[in-house]
Amino acid sequence: MYLTPVHYTFYSSLNIAILMLVLSILIAVSSLWIFKLKHANISPINIDQTTQLIKEGIYRYTRNPMYLSLLLALIAYFFYLGNLYAIWGIIFYYFTTTHFQIKKEEQFLLKKFGSKYQNYIDKVHRWI
Repeated sequence: MYLTPVHYTFYSSLNIAILMLVLSILIAVSSLWIFKLKHANISPINIDQTTQLIKEGIYRYTRNPMYLSLLLALIAYFFYLGNLYAIWGIIFYYFTTTHFQIKKEEQFLLKKFGSKYQNYIDKVHRWI
């Protein structure tokens, strides 16, 4: 099933796809750059090696910019394809990442950083 509203054209969807992809790359690079500057653990697999709480830069607006950048890349692909069925990949990614990765990271960070992390949670949204 393809998107075919009167005002929907390939060029407008391609422009949206490019915008989402550029935004995705900017968010990814900025979040990775902060981790590099702080010499922080970047691995979501080895979360137990986390030694510091990053709240600067893009992390002032979203607690999970790396996951957000991947979500935006999927949204870009959705607009590039112009296929409504592709939205299921976006939905699947959002819910599985939130449930199986982000919530576990949050539990760990709450134990590790306590009220510092709780204050951060209270001020900054999980995604956007």
